[in-house]
Amino acid sequence: MTTQSTPPPRRNNTHQQPPPRRYYALRIPCLRNIRIPITSLCTKLPKCIERFTDCFVYILGPILIVVASCIIIALANTFFNILLPTYLGGWKSPKGFCHTVLVLFLLCNVCFNYALCVCTRNKGERYDVVVRELADCMGFLYPESEEEMREFKQDFEDKLIHRSNMRRQRALRAAAAADAEQQQRQQQQQQQ
Repeated sequence: MTTQSTPPPRRNNTHQQPPPRRYYALRIPCLRNIRIPITSLCTKLPKCIERFTDCFVYILGPILIVVASCIIIALANTFFNILLPTYLGGWKSPKGFCHTVLVLFLLCNVCFNYALCVCTRNKGERYDVVVRELADCMGFLYPESEEEMREFKQDFEDKLIHRSNMRRQRALRAAAAADAEQQQRQQQQQQQ
């Protein structure tokens, strides 16, 4: 027994088409043909801002290092070329010698500390030891294992959610109180 299958009947294209999607765009008044789709703008703008911020911070680090180095050099130059000869009578006088020794000591310490701050890495055993010591001094229970780290992150997220819920409830109560106050005013106005 063989059965022949018949193809399904063709439908007429008379069924209703979905309504066309609205196209929301930002138009620039002075330029006629330029339209920026708002949906595209909303999805691309945060990514663009994030990329710009990352590049800006990446470039800002070396710029600030150069600026700080220039400030240190300018202050040292001001001392040795202006203050020392003019006010202290040169480094050969006892007062000038003492000031020169003090300024050199401070200058070496500032340069040494600044160089270490710029070159310090936040990885490795020494960094972990320092972080744990700081945590102990502050009374913070530093997570030791991966499970403790997961628990810590979950607790932190729970605190954030709880705080946001509390803020939302306060805002709702304030809005309800404002609505009740407005209704009372309207009732008083209607009674008058």
